Amino acid sequence: MRLFEWPSSERKALLFSFLALPLAELGLQVAGYRRTRSLFMRAPGAPAANQAIDPVRAYQIVKWVARRTIGEDRKCLRRSLVLARILQANGYAVTVHIGFRKDTDGALDGHAWCDLEDRGSTPPSPEGKAYVRFE
Repeated sequence: MRLFEWPSSERKALLFSFLALPLAELGLQVAGYRRTRSLFMRAPGAPAANQAIDPVRAYQIVKWVARRTIGEDRKCLRRSLVLARILQANGYAVTVHIGFRKDTDGALDGHAWCDLEDRGSTPPSPEGKAYVRFE
């Protein structure tokens, strides 16, 4: 399917990702986590009445854009902040989690991921399964 045939919510997510991922990268480096998170996790104006974008599709879009803009290496926090903002704008309640674990060498390994708050029958994201959450 060509880009112009995508639903408008997906085109908006693509454009927002191209703009927001580099800003998240810069914000984390310059302003730090707290200030950058506050910019991305603000309550959106009027959430959509329907949940216009599928969360899995939004994740795929953000991941695809991240590979082409900020790279893949250790960028999960940036992707999670942008994904959370997209999902919030589409009417989803979402939480960004940060967790840590020890890797095979005993060094600390960190990861960030999103979970939908009102999942219904959907289980929590398996991404954070091996990590101890830092709240």
